[in-house]
Amino acid sequence: MDKSYVSEFELFMEGYMKEHPEEVEKMKSGWRSDWEAKIDPASRAIHTEDYVPDHQYGFH
Repeated sequence: MDKSYVSEFELFMEGYMKEHPEEVEKMKSGWRSDWEAKIDPASRAIHTEDYVPDHQYGFH
């Protein structure tokens, strides 16, 4: 299989990212906002109060 093929889109994105390095930082900050979200203590308390324990096996 020929692995040397590069699509037009991939060429465009590589060129764009080289010309706009700030976009890489924006992407990283967007990832952090989704995966490293800070939860304030008040909302954590609400979620723990509303928690209903699961009985592990849902097919009774």
